[in-house]
Amino acid sequence: MNAAPQRCWWTQMTWLLLLLLPSLVLAQAPPGTWQQPYAIPVDAEKVSFLGYDPLSTELRVSMWEEMVVPFKLVELNYHGAEADIKITNSGQTGAVLLYEGGKHYIVINNKMDYEVVAHRTSMVYLSIGGSQVFLAIDLINILDNAPVMSSAGPCSVDEGLENYLSNCEYIVFHADGFVTNGILGKDTNVVEFDLPETNAELFMFEEVVGGGDNNNKKFKLKVLKKLDYTQNAVYSFQVKVYDLDRTHDASQNIVVQVKNVESRDPVFTRPFTTQRVDEKSPFSTIVQAIDGDTGLGRQICYELVTEQEKYGQYFSIGNETGELKVEPINRDYEQNEFYQFTIWAYKCHNRDFNESNVGAIILNDLNDSPPLFSVEPTQLKFWENTPMELDFEQFTIDDLDLGPHATYSVDLQERVSNELLEDVSSFSITPRSGYQRVDFTLTVVNPAELDYEVVARQKFELLVTAKEEVHTTVQVLNIELLNWNDEVPQFEQDTYRINCKETVGEGYPLVTVHVTDRDIEDSVELEILSNIRRDLNVTELESTVDKQYSFLISTNRNDVFDWDIASEVVVQLQASDTLQTEKNEPIHQVFAQLIITVLDVNNKPPSIVLPRGSINIEENSAPGTVVSIAGEDATIIGTDPDSSAELVFSIDWENSYAVKTGATVSSAVFEGCLVFQVDRTNPNHVVGKLVVNPDYDQTTIHQKLDYEAYETLFLNIKLEDKKQEIPPGDTETLLVIQIGDVNDNAPEFVGNTLTDERFVLEEATAGSIVGTIAAIDKDGPLYNKITYSLRATN
Repeated sequence: MNAAPQRCWWTQMTWLLLLLLPSLVLAQAPPGTWQQPYAIPVDAEKVSFLGYDPLSTELRVSMWEEMVVPFKLVELNYHGAEADIKITNSGQTGAVLLYEGGKHYIVINNKMDYEVVAHRTSMVYLSIGGSQVFLAIDLINILDNAPVMSSAGPCSVDEGLENYLSNCEYIVFHADGFVTNGILGKDTNVVEFDLPETNAELFMFEEVVGGGDNNNKKFKLKVLKKLDYTQNAVYSFQVKVYDLDRTHDASQNIVVQVKNVESRDPVFTRPFTTQRVDEKSPFSTIVQAIDGDTGLGRQICYELVTEQEKYGQYFSIGNETGELKVEPINRDYEQNEFYQFTIWAYKCHNRDFNESNVGAIILNDLNDSPPLFSVEPTQLKFWENTPMELDFEQFTIDDLDLGPHATYSVDLQERVSNELLEDVSSFSITPRSGYQRVDFTLTVVNPAELDYEVVARQKFELLVTAKEEVHTTVQVLNIELLNWNDEVPQFEQDTYRINCKETVGEGYPLVTVHVTDRDIEDSVELEILSNIRRDLNVTELESTVDKQYSFLISTNRNDVFDWDIASEVVVQLQASDTLQTEKNEPIHQVFAQLIITVLDVNNKPPSIVLPRGSINIEENSAPGTVVSIAGEDATIIGTDPDSSAELVFSIDWENSYAVKTGATVSSAVFEGCLVFQVDRTNPNHVVGKLVVNPDYDQTTIHQKLDYEAYETLFLNIKLEDKKQEIPPGDTETLLVIQIGDVNDNAPEFVGNTLTDERFVLEEATAGSIVGTIAAIDKDGPLYNKITYSLRATN
């Protein structure tokens, strides 16, 4: 117990003693030799000396119950002979007399409990010099017991009530009692409750006035908020009950049964939603609902109403059993596969409580027809390596069934050299599935796989498979590829480098060049483009490698090379294939360089050194623009070891030419488009640059320097020593200049593309082809990709 209440109690007892003191002090002292006070409490907080009554010869002492034994109760303020005082009867206290330090103590050995009624007042018999004195010990009740809570019986309350005092009764017993001022003679015991937070919002305990006694209090459970049986039919929680100042506590499990009150519609526990049933087949099932007031469990009845009255003949439901029956339905006769209805569940005793369930029967069509192909033609010939839509007069699949039985998927397979290939990526078919009758489109989407050069691919079978749940139908298309010139020749090297003396004679072998071309029925021709072609022979050799063509380049006369004219000779090589078919494809031309390093034998004609790399200039370049290699000015160098040399560059337009897709164009198109710009600082070493003719205006340049007119310019360049005394005093070479394309031409529609009338059937499916729009762009491949768009004009 707290110290403050104890001190308060002692103060009150002190005042009581002061009121009694005159009569006690003035009274006769106990027998023997005593001093006041006659008894001195050892624990003044828990023990009090109340005085001496000479009439009853009682020394009166009070003490707290449940003090820890053994303990010294009081010191007897007796000063007589030690042998004259003794305990003759300790009673229920087990008291003994202890003489210690010249003092007499009463020691209690038995624990005293206020709740044991016999303990509340105890007597110890003392013999003092032959006279008897009584030590009367009064127990003081302290709060040393915990409350005990119990239920008077099961607890149940109706749902839907709030601030409702139920009939659920609970008793709280406390051994220390509820007597007013019954604790330490001044405090009154009380009862408090703690409920879990969620339950405290719903319940509280309210004391029943006059419902208890000194040791018991009666309480009833009060419902604060409405309870819902469907949300929680039973509340089980633990309540804590406390006594005064929450000194002790006890726990009690509380169970509250919520009673169902009829207020809810039935609930389907086995509803009916959708069921697929084979046509012409009966069907039955059980629909089940229960009373939404599950605590009442009323009987449920059933009723069925079809969405369309005419279908009511096929459906029925047992009024009390809930058995749903569907009679056989001829789907083809009714021309309907979906039948919707509503099932009502209601309380048999009161139709006002009802619930509906919407259900449907979907009829399955019997699958008895396979998908059938109508394809014409079935044997196709088309060009290899060409994207296209295959040309059919008819390509239709038709399945006479209905519903899912008329839905089929379409897949492609190939049979190449009698081997079936499942993974087909060269063709695609659109759409990939169909329902009943559908037209299909077959397209080449990966033309590179359709390669005539692969012998097994020259003739093969394309298998189109239509598959539905039961039936699978296969249509075989016989494919024959047509060969055309779709492969480009390829030099073994881009640049060939050799060394030879300038004095090599006629027939000297310079280099063997290998060119490959995969095309069947094709061949390759090798040609030397520069002026030195007059001095060199090209001889085709037999090759042991398939599709490889070998050529020997050799001299055809003496004194072909002269170090004084050119220490390095660049020879432009052109390889052309020859195959042309009904497809009217262009001939392919590829280029390489043969660089011949001439070893000096001391001759002195002038020479030309061409720049290395691909020389180019963009069409429509401004006057004065320099031709370039990889963004740098292309320089052409003329040299002559003679000190008196006067070197002059010029362009031989008569022997220059230009080509467009392998065909030469008129010289009038390009003549005069370029001029030389020469640095003559060193008479033995002049540097020339080809620039766009500065005398031309931009309009003329647009005509003369036009990628759409020619894409490669073979410029015959001449270097002449004006002061050469021993001829020949000049040299010339053919310079290949690539014309760079810019996007300077707008696309143009082909023929009657915009004027042709096109038609589309009403209700045509998405993806139906209306017609073909074709346009061309004269620009090169970097800029001739055309994007189409469409908008309505009315």
